[in-house]
Formats: sequence, structure tokens, C-alpha cells
Amino acid sequence: MQRVLLRCVLRLVIINKNKDIRKMKSTPRQVKEAKKTYERVVDHLVTEGYAKNKSDADNIIGGMSEEWYNMIINN
Repeated sequence: MQRVLLRCVLRLVIINKNKDIRKMKSTPRQVKEAKKTYERVVDHLVTEGYAKNKSDADNIIGGMSEEWYNMIINN
């Protein structure tokens, strides 16, 4: 889960900022937002039947395309 959450944080940083990511450190607000987004994606995957549980959803998120990820969080 930590790896998936870190990936969510990095996606949010890239989506929300136009700065050089190497100079940035995730803020507590970004981590909180990433957790919220992660839970939203997990809930979507389970509700829609893509995953049976949180563990299955983690595996799907790990290989998820940016386009699909963004589609879920923007709906």
C-alpha cells in the first residue's frame, strides 16, 4: 500500500505543480490528498467490480495508466 500511496502522491504533485519535482518534498497536505484520492480509486475499483478487495485494487493501481487514473479521480 505504501508504494501505491507514494505513486498517488507523485501523480498529484505532477498534476498540481509545474515545478521541478526533484526539488519538491511532499507536504502533509499533499500526502493527505493522496490518501483521499487513493481511497477514492480503491472504492471505485471495488464498487465497479474490477477488484474484489483492497489488495486486488492495489495491484490494479500499480499497473494503472495515467489516463484511467485521471478519469477515475476527475469523475
